[in-house]
Amino acid sequence: MADRSLVSVVIPALDEAAAIGDVVGLRTTAPWREVLVVDVGSSDRTAELAQGAGARVVGRSKIRLSRDGATFLLIVLKIATLFSPLRVFLPIGLVSALLGALYGVWNVVAHGRIPNGAVVLILLAALVFFVGLVSEQVASLRFERRSER
Repeated sequence: MADRSLVSVVIPALDEAAAIGDVVGLRTTAPWREVLVVDVGSSDRTAELAQGAGARVVGRSKIRLSRDGATFLLIVLKIATLFSPLRVFLPIGLVSALLGALYGVWNVVAHGRIPNGAVVLILLAALVFFVGLVSEQVASLRFERRSER
């Protein structure tokens, strides 16, 4: 487990004035490096009370899908692949394999041949799966190395 004096606690908050002081006050239960309260545009005294309780308050803007959607999706995917890459790669590979197989079977029944598109989807599935396996191994090696320290 990570040294708590190196860990920052991040608390998202929107109009949480009634509870934020008590939540940030829990900082005394462990020697966290810092407590960050991400205030996303509260209309009450959330930021002021969090700062008074010892937290560092950041942010005052909301995430907008049109502007921040792609970046947010990439961040979520990066976090997911950091801890368990196969949770991302395996479903993508399975969907690709299923689509390729269904497309190929449909074309064999309807036209008597296997189309190139079906073959490409099945090869994509295999490639995505193998990349996921390699990523999973790299992630496990990374965590093994950290646990040895």
